[in-house]
Amino acid sequence: MSPEEIEHVNQSWQSIVLMGDTAIQMFYRRLFTIDASAHALFSETQMAEQRVKFMETFGLLVENIDNLEAHELMLEELGRRHAAVGVEDHHYDAVHQALVSTIESSLGHVLDREARIAWDIAYRRMTTAMRRGAAEVN
Repeated sequence: MSPEEIEHVNQSWQSIVLMGDTAIQMFYRRLFTIDASAHALFSETQMAEQRVKFMETFGLLVENIDNLEAHELMLEELGRRHAAVGVEDHHYDAVHQALVSTIESSLGHVLDREARIAWDIAYRRMTTAMRRGAAEVN
């Protein structure tokens, strides 16, 4: 990713960080609206704990977006764990949509073309290793 793309991702992620749990609650509501089948995946999950895990993991990935290769093993394992509880490939697309929508809401405007492209690249980089790990389970 270019330095400009990394900056777009970092700046817009900070809007989520500033909103904290409110933003992550919004994210999950949007995810369940976009793909109702995702809701069943969390039927026995303590959502407050899940939201913390999401923030921590995603924050780590955003911080290291310029060196995700160092986290490939973790991402592959995360993909395997997700697949083991029923996450399917289409859920990754729904998460992407929900994430971008939540970022836009937290910023109060639609992401410009460059920021959206940066998030598309970042998310694809994050989920490539996860999908690879998930494929090992399926």
